[in-house]
Amino acid sequence: MTDRPTSPPAASNEPTLDADEILAGILEWVAIESPSHDGVAVNRMVDLVEKGHAALGARIERTPGRDGFGDILVTRTPWGGDGPGILVLSHLDTVHAMGTIENELKVRREDDKVYGPGIYDM
Repeated sequence: MTDRPTSPPAASNEPTLDADEILAGILEWVAIESPSHDGVAVNRMVDLVEKGHAALGARIERTPGRDGFGDILVTRTPWGGDGPGILVLSHLDTVHAMGTIENELKVRREDDKVYGPGIYDM
């Protein structure tokens, strides 16, 4: 991959963005299979997201899932002060069965494209 633009230098407490670092994170996320009805598998994804958000200085609220489903994660970043915020909603489960990334649709990068189940969602 050739040079990728990054964001301009950030204000004092805001992170900088690096396209290759973001892509590496996406590939790590997609490699974790998390079928909706497998709470343990979903929580592996929740663990990863929680760890990443904690590293950014986010406040974390984690609520245990019910009836065998994965946990619910709410994070709040320290940026923005008292101004209006941005609400980002996401899901951490996938619809494909365990083993899909090993057998049917391997997670991979080919030149400037990436492939894998759920990669578009990320």
